[in-house]
Amino acid sequence: MSLLRSLRRLLFWSLIVLVLLATLLPLLPSPQWYVRLWDYPRLQLFFLALLAMLLFAIFYYRQRKRGLLLLLALAATVVYHGYKAFPYTPLSPKQVYQTERDAQDTTFVSMLIANVLQDNTDHAPLLEMINREHPDLVLTLESDSVWQQALDVLDTSFPHSVKVPLSNTYGMHLYSRLPLRRQEVMYLLEPDIPSIRAEVQLPSGEWIQLYAVHPRPPVPGESDDSRERDAEIVLIGKMANAAKEQQGVVVAGDFNDVAWSSTTRLFQEVSGLLDPRIGRLLQYLSCQLPGVSLAARSCVSLPPLQAAAHAAAARHWLRPFSHPDPPQL
Repeated sequence: MSLLRSLRRLLFWSLIVLVLLATLLPLLPSPQWYVRLWDYPRLQLFFLALLAMLLFAIFYYRQRKRGLLLLLALAATVVYHGYKAFPYTPLSPKQVYQTERDAQDTTFVSMLIANVLQDNTDHAPLLEMINREHPDLVLTLESDSVWQQALDVLDTSFPHSVKVPLSNTYGMHLYSRLPLRRQEVMYLLEPDIPSIRAEVQLPSGEWIQLYAVHPRPPVPGESDDSRERDAEIVLIGKMANAAKEQQGVVVAGDFNDVAWSSTTRLFQEVSGLLDPRIGRLLQYLSCQLPGVSLAARSCVSLPPLQAAAHAAAARHWLRPFSHPDPPQL
């Protein structure tokens, strides 16, 4: 019995140490991957901290000063993670309203974004989704030459495209039913990490600026720290801010980041874009770990026009405009 009790205590205190350390580490101004990693599991830490607080209150709290301080620390951890995640729940006011497609609206554009996972050889589900949703724009990420060959069937219905097939998981393909101009493949910070810049003509005749991005994540085997990722995100934000003075802007892709991170918040400040995820449930990407999923990391930013974005793992942003009601998604 004493062995089981000791094991239970060990597991319990290990849980508390994990929760507190994982909460405090991201507060450090360090770009190292083992620090930035803990930006991601905010919701998981919220529930783990809540569990630890309840277990401590039930089994271990004895009205000692030391116990009270630990209970308060766990309660503060729950509140902190809840505060960070709250804007991305239906309880928070929306920045952007939802709208349905109107065939008469010539300023409407729809976009489907899919991180296909380069090693995935099951191409049919994506093609079926494209046929079903009938978007104006399709952006694929991690698409290599094999994926390009599978997506060649889109060339008829999407006559305009920018194709960057790469075998390093950073390939991307843009397909458009709408006219494109000034297409450019940019390598902003790293010679093997592309971004796409292009202008898209809406049915109204207006042109909007599109940026497609997919920076390298701060994880072992990819990058030891987040400096390149953060710099590329902020650079795109500055470019979007400058472009939106003249036209509407779309930023789409996979930031390899989460909604509540300091880098994503800085991107929103620099770009001046709105976040349609606020006031809505987050979408999730499942990881290759049992029971683990992380908030989706792709991004769309749209101008003052009605829009619908259909996304596999999508983050949406809208440019603000002078209207008494929030813009519509």
